[in-house]
Amino acid sequence: MKHFLQKTIFTLLLLSQVDSAFAYIVKGTVVDATGKPVHKVLVVGRNNANKVVIGLETDQMGQFVSAEVNDSALSIEISKDNFVPIKIDISGTPNQLMDLGTITLFERQVTLGDVVVTAESVMHKPGRYIVIPSQKELGHSTNGLSLLNALQYKLPGLTVNEVLQTVQVDNATPVFKVNGRPCELSKILSLNPKNVLRIEYSDAPDLRYDSRNVINIILNPSQDGGAVMANVLSGVTTGFLNGNLGIEYHHGKSEWELNYAANWRNFDKREISSKGEFIGRDEPVVRERTGKPGGFNYLSNELSLAYTYTHNPNTVFATRVGVGFEDQKISENSWYRQSYKATNSSYENQMRLKLGFASPNIDLFFRKQLDKSQYIEANVYGHRSSGTYGRDYFNLYVNPLKNDTLISSTENKAWRIGADIVYSKTFKNLMASVGIQNYYNATDNIQVENGTLRKSTINQNRMSVYAQIVGRVGQLNYGLNASTIYNHANNNTYKTDAVRMKVNINANYAISPNWSLNYLLMLNPSMPGISQQTDLIQVIDDISIRQGNPNLKPSTYLRNRVYLRFAKGKFSSTLWASHSRTFNPIYYTYSYIGDASSPYFNMFLNKAINGQATNQLNLELEMSVKELFGFGTLWGNVGWDNCRVQMPAQIHIRKRFYASLSTAMYFGNWVISGNCEIMPKFELVGNTYQSKERWNNLKVQYHCKNWYFSITGVNLFTHQGAKYERITVSDVHPEEYIQSVKNNANMVILGATYRFNFGKNKDKSKRTLNNVGLEKGVDIFY
Repeated sequence: MKHFLQKTIFTLLLLSQVDSAFAYIVKGTVVDATGKPVHKVLVVGRNNANKVVIGLETDQMGQFVSAEVNDSALSIEISKDNFVPIKIDISGTPNQLMDLGTITLFERQVTLGDVVVTAESVMHKPGRYIVIPSQKELGHSTNGLSLLNALQYKLPGLTVNEVLQTVQVDNATPVFKVNGRPCELSKILSLNPKNVLRIEYSDAPDLRYDSRNVINIILNPSQDGGAVMANVLSGVTTGFLNGNLGIEYHHGKSEWELNYAANWRNFDKREISSKGEFIGRDEPVVRERTGKPGGFNYLSNELSLAYTYTHNPNTVFATRVGVGFEDQKISENSWYRQSYKATNSSYENQMRLKLGFASPNIDLFFRKQLDKSQYIEANVYGHRSSGTYGRDYFNLYVNPLKNDTLISSTENKAWRIGADIVYSKTFKNLMASVGIQNYYNATDNIQVENGTLRKSTINQNRMSVYAQIVGRVGQLNYGLNASTIYNHANNNTYKTDAVRMKVNINANYAISPNWSLNYLLMLNPSMPGISQQTDLIQVIDDISIRQGNPNLKPSTYLRNRVYLRFAKGKFSSTLWASHSRTFNPIYYTYSYIGDASSPYFNMFLNKAINGQATNQLNLELEMSVKELFGFGTLWGNVGWDNCRVQMPAQIHIRKRFYASLSTAMYFGNWVISGNCEIMPKFELVGNTYQSKERWNNLKVQYHCKNWYFSITGVNLFTHQGAKYERITVSDVHPEEYIQSVKNNANMVILGATYRFNFGKNKDKSKRTLNNVGLEKGVDIFY
């Protein structure tokens, strides 16, 4: 027995020494063809199980040193934009140091081949996260949006809904990029996930894009060839259709892209209920609205054609032309009960909204890489829109009042032209960029309301100069951003000018390999929109009118956010805390018209104003676990908001919890996924609290060669369907509003996706196209 124990102990000691003998460090130096070090080269090491055990970037001297690894065999993948990636396999090393020596990367030429680099890793770098999707995530995703949905549990603040085709970062819509170029959602919907190399994700707002976050999808380089992607989602139980088609082809130095997206809805069970008061007369007017089934129909089409010419890896020209068409028809049917003094009245309300417009656009872009450390970009864009917007309002009284009728139609023409130029230079430990933007936006609206003609013309010119610095000091990644904005508005009878400064500071500190601390400071002024500045008077109903305000001042949004993130193995969590305060918030509020000489005497005016202040305190915990039981991923969040709206007569305070839960399970070619809003989150917008629309879903997907088939159940086991709530706080007209689309209750959607590559997609230099934000200055949803 004694000899057995001695042998056992000796064997365990020997095994421990053998295990430690396999622990080693991988190092090396990456240079270009001239022998100069290459900074920010991505180095990924994967073991035989395809698990990432090394994930880092080279420093300013082109060097990298890994932590200790214990795998006897590794595949080292080395890649950087504009260079041909390479792969190095190592195995059976007996040493504690594996020095790969000097590794030379050659600049990409159109005749060179490439190595596809994929892995499963998340790395935090100055100003961004780098995400390398796993083979499983790439293989089970149908398009770019589907891939973002599969990755959202890895990235703090990211929320994706495939059915609604929405993406939010920290509760705001981000800027989408592909290979560094901003693009429309239709491009993301047309991406083949198998072509994705990595995703660069920023949860810090970018001043260049009006303080929006950025998601940049980097594609694998390839030789001549192309790709086709077609996707359709069709409702079985109601009128619902999403369709997308993407075709791209590469030959030599040229690349062509065609993207088309169509969305159609035809619902007939949309109901709106509300309850509110009008306070200001001798006694309050109380109105309660009970919704009746109404129609909601729209059809949108978006088509774009893009061409890119890469003269060499350092010089790129790109252009894109596109056009969008949209038609909407909405009918709202409600039963009203009104109480004023001792009189009670009942009436049926019918409202018909319709709009139709066409919107062509064009982008021109040029990028020049001056040398290894600096580049310049220039972008010019134009956007035009023309259409008709109608609003018909009918009150059919039972007693004791006469019927009311309001017929309104607006002919709208709007256009915007803008330019953006930026210069960027990389230094030893930081990258600095400076740029200037300018756009001119013009709107012309002709409104006819019950035979009365009114016109409104507003021109707006906005210029901004910005500077950005991102860098690293030890374990601290930081970003410093500032811009100065000048805004001029003119409607031929008044002129307004405003100058404001935006500031954005973000920092991420790696406390340990598993813990990190992130901080964000935002000082973000918001200029008044064109529709908010119009002096046109619009009649809402028999008791109220609406008008903009030419004298509006910019509002200022101040936010402090901090989150603590933990990630180890299969588990990750993020604890958020943020406080925001808006000074001079812009919103519409009601006041009583007591001037007997006014044609609107005894009515209520809903006018755009600068309020006093709003405050919001938010606490949130996100948690996720992947490969649960070997096949499942589970993630969710729970949070709490404390909102305060300061009004002239009182302060309104609302506190509310919210929570959601999502899951994805993988079984070979099958995927089962779902998400559930347990309690919806409300956002404070001006003086209103608005909930997210509820679209809980359960999806089953099957993959067969180039085909993906799916069936999705939406809002199961409920009769309310898609539900949206809005609470308006006001000293004059407080209101609670609920919209339910019952067509979306127990809704079934069938989906099919077909995709294939022919040849390989040619690699592109990073480039930036910008064509968003045209203001039309017309609004019929009041």
